[in-house]
Amino acid sequence: MRWPGESADGTFSANAGKTVNSAAQPVFDPFADASVLATWLPDAPLVPTTVNPPESFRAEWEDGTRIAVWFTEKDTNKTGVSVQHEKPPDNDAAAAKKAYWLVRLNDLKAILEG
Repeated sequence: MRWPGESADGTFSANAGKTVNSAAQPVFDPFADASVLATWLPDAPLVPTTVNPPESFRAEWEDGTRIAVWFTEKDTNKTGVSVQHEKPPDNDAAAAKKAYWLVRLNDLKAILEG
């Protein structure tokens, strides 16, 4: 039996999502701009690896894990943001990453809709 977020090879991932009342580009921008990123993700030890505006963003976390973020424009003023934090070491770490991203995406939504 596998834990939630555990793949067949034994690795884990944590997923979180939020819908923001905005077009995709303004939702994407806070990920790509380091000064804006610091306002809503101040403790993010990440290094961007792939930036594909306004559709996706990937980065390495300093602990060796990775994030993949997708932006799905649902209409002109509504965008879904989905974060997958890949390869946390165990179920507890995956649950902590999921909780972390739920809080951070709420912060992002508040800034963008504020």
